[in-house]
Amino acid sequence: MRGPVDELTVWRQLETGKRVSVGRLAQNAQGIFFSYTPDYFSRFGNLSPFRLYADARLQKAQKEPHGGLHGVFADSLPDGWGLLLQDRWFRRQGMSVSQITPMDRLALVGANGLGALQYTKALDIHSDEASSELAVLGLAAQKVFAGEDHVRLDQLLQSARLGVHVRKHKSTHPTITFNRFD
Repeated sequence: MRGPVDELTVWRQLETGKRVSVGRLAQNAQGIFFSYTPDYFSRFGNLSPFRLYADARLQKAQKEPHGGLHGVFADSLPDGWGLLLQDRWFRRQGMSVSQITPMDRLALVGANGLGALQYTKALDIHSDEASSELAVLGLAAQKVFAGEDHVRLDQLLQSARLGVHVRKHKSTHPTITFNRFD
C-alpha cells in the first residue's frame, strides 16, 4: 500500500501544444496549498482571479466547498461515474476510500483530464493494450453497475476521462456515448 500524494506540479497545455508550468500543489496535515511558479505571471494571467493571489505566495485552499482543494483544480476531477471508477481503482491498490485525498485523485487524472490543466507525479493506470473495443467497455460498464469488481477498471477510467459517458436508464443496460473534443 502506498501513502497519499503529497506534491504535484500543475501544468497548463496551451493551444500551440506547448506545456508551461503553472505552479505546485502540496498537502500536509494542515491542508492543501498552492503556489504559482514565479515567472508564470510574466507570460500569463491568473487562473482564478477571484480566489488566488497573482503572485508566488503559498495559498491554502478552503475546506469547503471543494473538499479542501482550490476550486480551479477541483474542476479537473471527474464526475460521479469517474469518481466511482477511481474509488474502485484505489481499492485495488490497497487504499480504503477514507484514505483517498483530492491530491490522489488529481494524480490519477494526470495529463488525461478534460481542460488545459495537467498534473505530474501521475499514477500509472494505463493499460498494456493499445485500445479497447466499445463492446468490451459496454460489458465492463454493466459489470461495474452490477457491483462486480473484476472488470478492467484501467480501461474504464481512461475512457471516462476521454469523454466516454455511461448512462444508466430505466432499463438494466447502460448506454455508452462518445464525446469528441477535437
